[in-house]
Amino acid sequence: MYGNVPIIEQAAREIIERHGSDAVPIIRERAENATDLADEIAAKEWRDIADAAERILREPQNRQQTVPLQAKDNSNARRRSPL
Repeated sequence: MYGNVPIIEQAAREIIERHGSDAVPIIRERAENATDLADEIAAKEWRDIADAAERILREPQNRQQTVPLQAKDNSNARRRSPL
């Protein structure tokens, strides 16, 4: 699916697919959590992923409202019984 896309960008795109325009704050929070745990390597990776997500979301083709996968319209989906 991603071919030769760098892993940081791949991770950013996957998180955007899952969380839409909320992706960047979520990723930044993960970076803060890693810093709080004194894991600076992970914190740097999360910051790099957040930066990539910001770049991706600024791309002209991505400027329209990004909707997380879970929020897509499922009105035609079969309803499950809560039991």
